[in-house]
Amino acid sequence: MMKFLHLPPMMWSSSAAWDEIARARPSTVSMIFGLILPLSALPPRMLIHAADHIGVHYFPDVSADSWRLAALLFFVAELVSLLLITWLIREVSKTRKGSADIHDAFTVAVVAALPLWLSSLVLLQHGIVPVIAIPLLALAASVALIRYGVENLLHVREPIDAFELAVIVTNSGVFAWVVLVGIALAPVLAA
Repeated sequence: MMKFLHLPPMMWSSSAAWDEIARARPSTVSMIFGLILPLSALPPRMLIHAADHIGVHYFPDVSADSWRLAALLFFVAELVSLLLITWLIREVSKTRKGSADIHDAFTVAVVAALPLWLSSLVLLQHGIVPVIAIPLLALAASVALIRYGVENLLHVREPIDAFELAVIVTNSGVFAWVVLVGIALAPVLAA
């Protein structure tokens, strides 16, 4: 399995660590239990943490149970969106003369989600600028990871095609992210 130190170079090189991932071809089960479940649990946990620390002051009328329900729905929506992004990567890859391998599309989707999941750690602090800036940087990192991931794992050889695929997937991902944020803020909006 890849190491987290491989993540930064993977954003600007099509061969940095991608070759290792292609050779190792991590199993779906190892990705689910080694990456997806632990890391996709971070954003809901950080949401609960922020609700317990910041939410109490800014949204005193919102119950802890409402925040927990929002976190659970957020977690489920994350997993569903990961599957949808996998499907989209595969389908768009086929239109760009790339591979239609669902496992490779899933691998790219998982790797591209890593910065987004990790960006939720910004909720451990209370500054508004980092809370806005860090997820935006994570989104940019995700675009780069998709671009180089589809080039290396799904064999989308033309750089412009790989970039277009990354933009299409990212636009859909941003829509999913807006839905996820809406779910996370549901208790506040309902109060």
